[in-house]
Amino acid sequence: MEKKTKRQNNLTYIVLVVVLLILSVLVAVTGIARRHAAETPPSLTDTPDIGKKPVTEQPVLPPETKAPETQPSGGTDEPAEQVSNTLPLFELPVDGAISKDFAVDVPVFSLTMEDYRTHAGIDIAAAVGDPVRAAADGIVGKIYDDPFMGTCLTILHSGGAVSIYKNLAEATAPGIAVGTAVTAGQEIGYIGETALLECAEETHLHYELTVAGKNVDPTDYLPAAAMTGSFED
Repeated sequence: MEKKTKRQNNLTYIVLVVVLLILSVLVAVTGIARRHAAETPPSLTDTPDIGKKPVTEQPVLPPETKAPETQPSGGTDEPAEQVSNTLPLFELPVDGAISKDFAVDVPVFSLTMEDYRTHAGIDIAAAVGDPVRAAADGIVGKIYDDPFMGTCLTILHSGGAVSIYKNLAEATAPGIAVGTAVTAGQEIGYIGETALLECAEETHLHYELTVAGKNVDPTDYLPAAAMTGSFED
């Protein structure tokens, strides 16, 4: 009986020792795991806010556009010439009375076509061969043949204005070509009979003026004293 009790006590001690060893191992493993977690930075998947809060995107602004610098001509230190946004002063491009007015809202009768149609410019009566002048300072933009309006020439002015001359003679004035700088009153061509669409009219210069790409009434920009008459008067 005494031996049995002693054996049971030994078994109890062994169980206690085993339990203590297991607890020690668990405590050691837990401590190592905690230290490892503290030393390792959290990953994106561990961040609770990612994917939960909406991300506000900032608009991507285009880079600032800088206007190209105009280089002075001739390589000198003089300031470069700036293109003016102001319209120039216009003068009548040919001596004569207005034989047909500007009409884009109310059609006018065409003797050639025998119908009513719009008229995007003014007709200024003059004889064939009479000189045609630049209505204002500018640069010759185009010289071309139109199948309906004959020989045409354009002059680019400041302020986005363009003068358009039609029904000219085929030969331009000496020295006039695309890119030529002209001054107000300078001869650029001559009255012709090349506009088939207006061939039944008395000989004239068909003159148009656009500002910012839109046809305008040239008489709104020409000096009233220069105009000696109107078709409607």
